[in-house]
Amino acid sequence: MINQKPTQESINKFKAGDFKDYIPHILTDKQTFIQCFKYNDRKKTYIIPEPNPIVIYFSNAQVNLADIKESREKLMKALNYGKGDLGNAMNSFYNFFGHVSNYVTSLFNSLETFLNHQIPNDFEYRRVLKKNTEIYNKEQIQFEEKIKKVIPQVKNKSFHRHHGHKFETIIRFKDFRDEIVHTKVDRKTAPNYYKELFTKSLDFDYIKTIYTVRDYLNYYEPELIVKCDCGTDY
Repeated sequence: MINQKPTQESINKFKAGDFKDYIPHILTDKQTFIQCFKYNDRKKTYIIPEPNPIVIYFSNAQVNLADIKESREKLMKALNYGKGDLGNAMNSFYNFFGHVSNYVTSLFNSLETFLNHQIPNDFEYRRVLKKNTEIYNKEQIQFEEKIKKVIPQVKNKSFHRHHGHKFETIIRFKDFRDEIVHTKVDRKTAPNYYKELFTKSLDFDYIKTIYTVRDYLNYYEPELIVKCDCGTDY
């Protein structure tokens, strides 16, 4: 920013006191620029440091990871009807699956936001078929093509080629996420319509998955996700 030369138009706006198009920044005592955005509550204009939503979503998944472990343990104890009660068992599963759905949606949001951030707005993806070539803009590209074909093309390196087993973990996670976000009735297991989904939620490897997503993000953007000094185990 120090080396950026202002245009004549920006100089004229500055002299006229026209700052509506300005992007505010905070300069720290370490001479680091922090990009901000303006928020006006009709009484006052606030300058808010702009956080990275990729990290926010990932952190939220991390919080729910610990809650999943604790709520699952409580659920297993509550299922011992001889020492508990049915209402406690039902409430325990509600609580457990709530943390699961929050974890899954947050972690997937982190991953998908990262993919969208990496792809240039004017990017065109070409799907070559036998008889023709289809062209898609950024908004039209599907998740699996983004993660397997587009991102390697944009970044000039490929996670799934270097870490095939980890990539399979991400695809399994995506499938689990789809089952939760687009929950459907499974007629094959009637009347236990959601048995397979709930069983998978009890057996799913949440720790392995969050570490794998972290490794994927850091593969393309080193140290985007780093261990905090807050004393947590995850």
